[in-house]
Amino acid sequence: MPYARSPRHVMAAPPTTEEVREAWIYLVARALVVRQEMMDRAGEGFAFNMITYNPLGSANFVNPNFDVAYLEGWIALDEHSYAVIDVPKVEGR
Repeated sequence: MPYARSPRHVMAAPPTTEEVREAWIYLVARALVVRQEMMDRAGEGFAFNMITYNPLGSANFVNPNFDVAYLEGWIALDEHSYAVIDVPKVEGR
């Protein structure tokens, strides 16, 4: 009887309301990031590790602020690679 000391089935306690809320926030955020990545990858001229500069005064992206210059990009990293991001100082605003 090698299994006599082991329980056959261990029932986990149901998640608390707080655990469900935290899981929802995490998973929705992840889903939105994956969705945005897929949309960006389908666009013309997409490449990882390349900065895209949005035109000044453009309202073609979320939360446009016409006084701010926007740039974005997808940085590809894993356990075998790294990236150094050098952002020049913004002057003369």
